[in-house]
Amino acid sequence: MLDQINSLIAQRTNYGMRTEVAKKKGYRLGWSNGSKGWYIYGIPTEKGEVLQLDANIIFVEATRKSILEVIDNLDPLPLYRNSFEYLSKAQ
Repeated sequence: MLDQINSLIAQRTNYGMRTEVAKKKGYRLGWSNGSKGWYIYGIPTEKGEVLQLDANIIFVEATRKSILEVIDNLDPLPLYRNSFEYLSKAQ
């Protein structure tokens, strides 16, 4: 599960909205620059639901339990390295 989610995270290298259709039930995960971490965003998404996702949100086809087992070990959002929060801490 960790590798699967990290693969989705690695694809988030561009800003802007995108549309995805849920092929299975799952959850949206959102990245927070402030807390430097991922969190489960909202309620479960049903199969067939059309999702409007921003650059800091991914959709994971998995149970809440399986996501929570790995959420603290997920890679950071690639776009975080260009954020004000990251740059202000690096100085």
